[in-house]
Amino acid sequence: MQQLLFYLQYAARNLWRSRRWSAFAILSVAAGVAAVVALHSLGLAISDSLTENIRGSNKGDLLIYLPNSSSPGAVADTSRSETVFSAAQRSAVASWAAENNAQVTELTFNNGMQVAALDAQTVGRLQFINGYFIDPATYPLTDDIIASDPPGIPVGELFQGGAEVVVSSNLAKSQDIAVGDQVRVSSTETVFTVRGIVPTEAQAGLRQITGPEIFSVFFGFVYFDRAIAGDIIPMNNGPNRMNINLPDGATPEQILEAEDELYDILSQRFNTYVQIDTTVELLEENQFIADVLGRVIVTMGLGAMLIGGIGIINTMLVLVRRRTEEIAALKTFGLRGRQIGAMFMAEAFWLGLVGSMVGSLVGVVLSGFANNFGATLIQQPLTWRFYPEAVLFGLVLGLVVSMVFGVLPVITASRVRPATILRPNETVIPVRGVVQSLFAVLFVVLALGVIAGQIITSTIGGIILVTATLAILGLLTLLLWIIVWLVGKFPAFGWVDLKLALRNLSTRRFRTATTLLAISAGMFALSSIVFIGESARSILNFTLTESLGGNVVIF
Repeated sequence: MQQLLFYLQYAARNLWRSRRWSAFAILSVAAGVAAVVALHSLGLAISDSLTENIRGSNKGDLLIYLPNSSSPGAVADTSRSETVFSAAQRSAVASWAAENNAQVTELTFNNGMQVAALDAQTVGRLQFINGYFIDPATYPLTDDIIASDPPGIPVGELFQGGAEVVVSSNLAKSQDIAVGDQVRVSSTETVFTVRGIVPTEAQAGLRQITGPEIFSVFFGFVYFDRAIAGDIIPMNNGPNRMNINLPDGATPEQILEAEDELYDILSQRFNTYVQIDTTVELLEENQFIADVLGRVIVTMGLGAMLIGGIGIINTMLVLVRRRTEEIAALKTFGLRGRQIGAMFMAEAFWLGLVGSMVGSLVGVVLSGFANNFGATLIQQPLTWRFYPEAVLFGLVLGLVVSMVFGVLPVITASRVRPATILRPNETVIPVRGVVQSLFAVLFVVLALGVIAGQIITSTIGGIILVTATLAILGLLTLLLWIIVWLVGKFPAFGWVDLKLALRNLSTRRFRTATTLLAISAGMFALSSIVFIGESARSILNFTLTESLGGNVVIF
């Protein structure tokens, strides 16, 4: 124990003596850990958002809809013509609900509507507004949709019995609509009064971006009272959706059993092709999506962490070079190579620990910004939370990676010969043996591969991923080495300072190349977060193009 404390104290003192290089290594580790913590926190926030309140997202335990109607993710079946539920079908579902103590609400969903303020200029302005014709007394069956203006009022209480609408916040913002304004709706000359504004996420989320409800995400939506608006606006003579809530405490097995029974009633008895979404199926889908996104996001952070490890190697090699006389003297006093290696491994431990702690604090701050990009990706709000598991993961990963990358400098330090003290002007780093170098590289690949394998749930895949990443880093180092060599050939034009700078670059080309690569770790850490937002924008643009059938609409 005393020997371990000696190693740690000696390493801390040496790192303090070389504060400049130590700060560089700590910064390299901190950049990688910050990316890991921020991205891991983002993955956990996405998982929580996708798996919490599935019942509210589905507006009930079961959602029944007709594929030929304007429905979420539906593909039309041209061999069937049903677009609304008949009175007999509705009666059969109501009877089933009464027998099973369930609740039912009916609504009509129409997409591609036009809504604009009474005096608004809409020429050339693209609009695809989704309309939800609801029963204010029963919709939704789950938690109330609370208006943001007037604040705190459930959507059902906003309707007062006239030609009224409740609009989404994104529609109100894009059309400059306020509560009390009058608006026109396509297919009718009747003027409607805006009674309230509700949050966009009430009908917009990850599930909505794969079908016609994507218009709710980008353009907005409107709630109508079915009993009144149905007589004013030309619409199908009946609902095309039914939401059903089973009694509280219903098990997944009971929900799936209810799905089978309702499908038999509508498909077998009435020969109607329907689709049913259940909270059980949605939870499985969302958990799968959350797992995939989480692994991809954390893997991106691991890439930044690997680059940060280059800073550890570079810094410790510099420390070995500057302290060859000290190492030789220690060996002269009787210390063995493994003891010298233990001292330098203690330095790697301190660099990893301090860098991980700093990076974790920065990562917690960055996670708030990362959540903004994540909310764009899944099109539903993300609540910022402090995730201890993300911080612990970053701390452990940063510490392990630092010590793994410290193996190569440790081997180098252990090969310094005692006779070096007799030649103080020679500070050449000893050459590692081929066997030792291969062993060190293999150890680094296997250790990091196991870590990556835990993230992607495949150890072999993790080893392959790390091998490919290190190969890419090697190519980048070679490219930077060539660039440094070319820069060193530039003329100095008689400028002494420039000549000295170019000479220093040329003298330590490999160290300069690895330094440049380590500096890029911070840039990679920040750009990886921005990359998520840009990817989300591309995905949503592609989805919208697919839904519209192109990127130009003529009507």
